[in-house]
Amino acid sequence: MAQQTLPVTWVNPDSDVLETAARAYIGQHGVPAFLDEYYNLLGTRAQADFTAENHALAGALGLAVPTEALPLSVSRKDIFNIIYWAKLTLDRKFLARLFADPAYLPELSELQRLFLEWHFLAPRNYSWSLVKGRKVLLGWNDIAELHGPADFAMYTNLMGCTGVFALTSDGSTHMSHYDDDNLNPAQVAALMDFIRRYPDAEVGIVGAHAEKMARHLAETRGLREILYHVKLIYWTTGYWVGFYRRQGQFQAVYCEVPLTPEYVPSTHYTEYGKWFIYGKFGETYPRPEADFRQIPFDTM
Repeated sequence: MAQQTLPVTWVNPDSDVLETAARAYIGQHGVPAFLDEYYNLLGTRAQADFTAENHALAGALGLAVPTEALPLSVSRKDIFNIIYWAKLTLDRKFLARLFADPAYLPELSELQRLFLEWHFLAPRNYSWSLVKGRKVLLGWNDIAELHGPADFAMYTNLMGCTGVFALTSDGSTHMSHYDDDNLNPAQVAALMDFIRRYPDAEVGIVGAHAEKMARHLAETRGLREILYHVKLIYWTTGYWVGFYRRQGQFQAVYCEVPLTPEYVPSTHYTEYGKWFIYGKFGETYPRPEADFRQIPFDTM
């Protein structure tokens, strides 16, 4: 029996074609839908679904399908065999530059723009942070520090992880994001090193294990007046947090949103397309700034 040939071929469109298709799709459907479609087409679900609606975007990403073959579903394995990975990497860098341009989608919030650039620059692993001057989007299992009294912004997205923040009287800041349920020693060590250098630092902790960590730091490290906020729902919500100073005024904000029981496609754990239970990827896209609220800290 002859092997059936898939009606999907790899093409190599230039960045102008991708920009046109991305702008058109986002203009019609919005950024979250674009993120979900991007991963649908590039095979990080069980199958890639090609439709008349995503046909132009698929071609711009390099996957050409004759219109007469639509609708069409192709297995993840077959999509991975078709993709030209070097072109995919270049496309991700191009999309990062596109979203970083403040003239494109001017309605994006500071965090939304940082997230899109960070996501498409992430080198097949989200344990990576984007630092742009005094703006930081912190990846998983990482630490960032900024020094001096100037305005700043630090953001991260937690699910079951723990976020730690410290602010000093001279305006210097520390932030970390770690995923160990049992108080990651690297996270504790990094905070204590910052406090050694800045003894007057005020400490805040957020996440599902925030109270547990606050108690540990109070009992074993002698810290006092620790601010903490517990993320009450562990697996089924995403939890964006932001710590920033604007025009000299400090704020700590959060936005918790539900996630559907579906795998998020990501470049997580160094393997492109690794599945991880984080809901649809579009759901991890930050909500508008108006949806964020002041963090109602408790004190340990």
